[in-house]
Amino acid sequence: MIEVDCYRPVDTPIARVKTTIMKVAIHPKGKSPYYDDGVLYLELVDEGAGAFLELSQGENKVAIDPEEVEVIAAAAKQLMQGVGE
Repeated sequence: MIEVDCYRPVDTPIARVKTTIMKVAIHPKGKSPYYDDGVLYLELVDEGAGAFLELSQGENKVAIDPEEVEVIAAAAKQLMQGVGE
């Protein structure tokens, strides 16, 4: 398995061409990231007013300011601490 730092563009052997990951599919193993229900997408979007993250599933979308990601992750971890007790 090749590991790639997804936060930094990867230089290719082709003159000055690089790839940048803009969208990630999060899905259960064995399920298609294209056709199955329950696939969650995380995408970097920029509509001219600055970049933001978009979390989507089906037709449902939520825009997340990049500065809020760490706060949201910490709040989610805090909520999950009480699950199963």
